[in-house]
Formats: sequence, C-alpha cells, structure tokens
Amino acid sequence: TAPGTTESTAEASTATAVPAGSNEKFEQANRGLTGWRKQRPFGAGLCMIFAGVIILMPAYLSFEVSNIMIQISTISGVSTLLVGVLLIVCGLMTWGQPQARILTGVAAMLLGFVALPTSNFGGFVIGTLFALIGGALALSWAPGEKPA
Repeated sequence: TAPGTTESTAEASTATAVPAGSNEKFEQANRGLTGWRKQRPFGAGLCMIFAGVIILMPAYLSFEVSNIMIQISTISGVSTLLVGVLLIVCGLMTWGQPQARILTGVAAMLLGFVALPTSNFGGFVIGTLFALIGGALALSWAPGEKPA
C-alpha cells in the first residue's frame, strides 16, 4: 500500500464519522457557555451545590456490601435536608442572580458552620469545606472585565 492511500482512507473515515457542522455547533455552544460562566461566580455556585449534595448524601444514601445493608441513620434528618437544600438553592441563586452573591456567600458560610453539629459533622467535614470555599469565592467575586 502507498503512504498516500492510507492517509486518504483515514481522512475519509474521519470525515464520515463526524457530521459536517456538528463541530461548529459544539464550538458555538461552548463559546456561549463560557461567556455565561464568565459573567457570574460560577465556581462559587458549583462549590455550594457540591456542598449541599455532599451534606445530603450520607443521611439519605444506603448501599449494600456483601449482603450487608449500610445506612447512616441519625436524628438529624430534617436539619440535614434543610441545610443541604438551602446550600443547593444558594448555589443556583449565585448562578442566576450574580448581584446577590454577598447574600448567598454569607448564607453558604453560615450554613456550612451550622452543618457541623447538625448534619453528620457537615457531611464528614467535606461538605462544610465546600460550603466555606463556595461562600468565600462568592464574596470575593467582582463583576466586570478582568484586568489583563
């Protein structure tokens, strides 16, 4: 086989594998998401949502290991639900209303501290750390163009 034949076959298979225009649509959607993400404290909201999920998981998750059901049951079920859901709402609000970042940042930090005694040590401290980091990121974010 000639070297030119192998390359043209590879190019032909690549061209048929990816429909024309789908890469352009993906790049356009990616540019739109990047523009949206840069206009708000995206990392702060993501950390707050992770914190809420991490705090909720131990109280409401059960799994089986070698026919043994493992479930963490505590009396703090309602407070865990409340703290976790409020952290998720804070994260979504930080994304949706960037001007409310001070409110959501302070609320996330307070909820992170409240989760320590009320919600399985704040999701075994990991959820509290995510809440504190998300709150700090929200408080430190400033709207506008970043200096070059």
